[in-house]
Amino acid sequence: MNKNIGLFLPYFGSFPNYFELWIRSVAMNPEIQFILITDQDVKTKLPSNLHLVKREFKDIQSLIRKKFNDLNISIDNPYKLCDFRPAYGYVFEDLIDKYNLDYWGFCDPDVIWGKISTFLKERGFDKNNYDKVGYLGHFQLFSANQKFLFKNIVDDEKFRNYKYVFTHKYAYHFDEEIGIGVIAKKRGLNILDFEDNPPYADILINSYQFFTYKNALEYSLPRYFVWNKKDGLIQVTYKNGIYRMTPKMYVHLQKRNMKISLGKTSNNFYIIPNKIISKQQFDELNLEDALKYKFYFAYYKGKLKKLINKFSLGQIKHTYYFKQLLNNYYNER
Repeated sequence: MNKNIGLFLPYFGSFPNYFELWIRSVAMNPEIQFILITDQDVKTKLPSNLHLVKREFKDIQSLIRKKFNDLNISIDNPYKLCDFRPAYGYVFEDLIDKYNLDYWGFCDPDVIWGKISTFLKERGFDKNNYDKVGYLGHFQLFSANQKFLFKNIVDDEKFRNYKYVFTHKYAYHFDEEIGIGVIAKKRGLNILDFEDNPPYADILINSYQFFTYKNALEYSLPRYFVWNKKDGLIQVTYKNGIYRMTPKMYVHLQKRNMKISLGKTSNNFYIIPNKIISKQQFDELNLEDALKYKFYFAYYKGKLKKLINKFSLGQIKHTYYFKQLLNNYYNER
């Protein structure tokens, strides 16, 4: 590509157990620089486009507080970093200069990448001066001259006011469509947002089967994914004995616990609910049985645990208000 792109991933604590596969899929995208900021030791050999920056979470807390020294910043846990993602262009401006980035952005660790540049080129990224690409937290890009977009206050909604979001402890999803996405649209920016038939597979968090959100084609069909170095990531949907193969930019596995059964040098693998397996194991599967509906016990167990751990009157009020905001946003579209 003719534009330099960098994706930031500050991450603290244990990686997903398939993080080595994330690294393999990063290697397949040499045109993009991935900047991993973490307190973890990474023993896997890193590709040349994956840059490891060793930092403790307290270092990032200090950096953000220094950058916003006029605000009483609230950032008590790593998850709160999601709200600061739209400000990474400012927070990490030294790294943007170091890698000479035309576009900076952020991503998640619970994805497996396909060939990113292929999908960007197909949508005219090389030929258009987009201000912003993407609209959800697992992948977004901003042009280098949009590092202060987050400071734009476009309406009276406090969830879109960076001063409010950065100084309160709850998660306000400022990095998502409802936050920085609305700000960008109201500012009239040139946006490639992927809302209509997205090129990635965003897996529903509460579905055992790999169903996706309703803005995607074939969202309610059973599916699996094939990854290899030659073709990238391929989605395979299944209906009435017919399989349809579709290349994907990435699959977002939504914090799933995936069982891994692979050799360390595997150049291809299969992603099924909720396992990552070798070709030999895939060939031995009863595929219809592997893709059929199952009650997703692990999701509801995790949700209950999360509710117990975070139960408070303030959290309940926050969650209720945000759901109202989200419902109103989608009803008005």
